[in-house]
Amino acid sequence: MTRIPLTHKGWFGPVPIYSAGQYGGRLIFVERHWTLTPLMVFTQAVFAFALIAHSIRHPIADQTIPITITGRIAPGKTIKLPITGGA
Repeated sequence: MTRIPLTHKGWFGPVPIYSAGQYGGRLIFVERHWTLTPLMVFTQAVFAFALIAHSIRHPIADQTIPITITGRIAPGKTIKLPITGGA
C-alpha cells in the first residue's frame, strides 16, 4: 500500500471531494466522508453513462468530468492506495 497526500478540496458534481492531483497518470480523488460513498458511486455511474452517450453522438469531442477544485487543504491528510512502485 502506498500513502498519497491529499492536497486539494472540491466537488465532483454534488459530491464534496479531496484530490491528490495526478499520480501515475491518473487523477486521484475521494469523497470527503465515507457516508458519501453511495452518492459518489451513483454520480460516477451517471457521468459514465452521459460520457458514453455523448461519445456515441460526438466521437471526436473532448470528454471531461465535472470536477471543481475550490482550494487547498492543510497538509496531513493521506489516502492509502494499493499501488506498488513509483508514480
